Amino acid sequence: MSDGNPALKHRCNALEEENHRLRAKLTKTLIHSYRVEGRAICWLADLVNPLSDLITEHDHRLDLGAEDEASADDIQSSAEEDYAYCSFKRLIHWCPSIKKLLNGEVDDHDVSLAFRDLKMGADGARSDDTSRLKSAVATWLNNTKQRLEPLLIPDNKLNQGFYHDATGQLLCPVDYDWLDPFQWQPLIIPSNCKHVSHFFIYEGHYDSKNPSKGLFRGDYLLKAFCCIFTSPSSAEEKPNTNEVGSRPTKRIKLRPHRNVAQLLGMKAVDPRAIAYIACQLHFTLSSSTSWDLNDEVFDYNIFYWNIVDYFEWPSSPRKSAEIQELLLWWNSCILVQMPEERKGSQHHDTTEVPNSIIELWHAAPDW
Repeated sequence: MSDGNPALKHRCNALEEENHRLRAKLTKTLIHSYRVEGRAICWLADLVNPLSDLITEHDHRLDLGAEDEASADDIQSSAEEDYAYCSFKRLIHWCPSIKKLLNGEVDDHDVSLAFRDLKMGADGARSDDTSRLKSAVATWLNNTKQRLEPLLIPDNKLNQGFYHDATGQLLCPVDYDWLDPFQWQPLIIPSNCKHVSHFFIYEGHYDSKNPSKGLFRGDYLLKAFCCIFTSPSSAEEKPNTNEVGSRPTKRIKLRPHRNVAQLLGMKAVDPRAIAYIACQLHFTLSSSTSWDLNDEVFDYNIFYWNIVDYFEWPSSPRKSAEIQELLLWWNSCILVQMPEERKGSQHHDTTEVPNSIIELWHAAPDW
């Protein structure tokens, strides 16, 4: 084909790709999809910064003379730039095809299409998770022992948030008592993204003398994580934890099919996945009807990074030890056990990630 007609060439390539996709569905052959690979971006790389910003920060460090990862880390930069570059390194781990795109192995037009599909995959995953949790959380709360009045309606969030006892009590900052009639009204309780809501705390019991006790062990936080990363049914099989900090006496049952976390190659619970779920759960409980990171009422940008900072940048050796124990607790609750051929390694193997991501295309027909 003549190089003088690039539009026709790319149209033929698109048709050929679609043909391969249809054949793959018939023969169950795994094919690569940037949209599928892009679903990992919000989950495990960065919920807040756009994909383009992460790539721009990488390019910026190359322009400043970085030759490898070590020299790129040493470049003096602002906190925001450091956040972006840290997310970029996670990005190329969980979406390894991006390395090929950045190394010039693909022509510019196809790179543009690939980044478009990666972004669509990330946005699609977030949107799908929002829809799934909206229904699941309403069902969980409606099915509690104390019947709700009125019942929560998944498709109508206007009466949620601080306008409903069930969701309001979970969103209420731990500094406030929802049962105190002088504090329960929406206008009195500040919706501050720096406050810790009761849904973060194990059974909602906050200890002001020991603020870390039960933190990030909330029942609904754990259930939401299971709903997205293992399966909606596994969210109903919460392990028994009789005491805060104790190891569960019952693990989540494994399903015969491989779940999302297994397909991603997660051998341990990732802190950014916890931060992502916390943002999703907060939004689900709120009365906001549309997703907006910089919502006028609640800033999910700050909220997300506060959680990431807590896990990734502990303020002291004692805090670091607490976080390690906390992550052990999470892994004990819902440790993603890999198939037999993948057991044995305690570290992520990036060579496994591409095939695992591609399998998502076939493993989740509802996507």
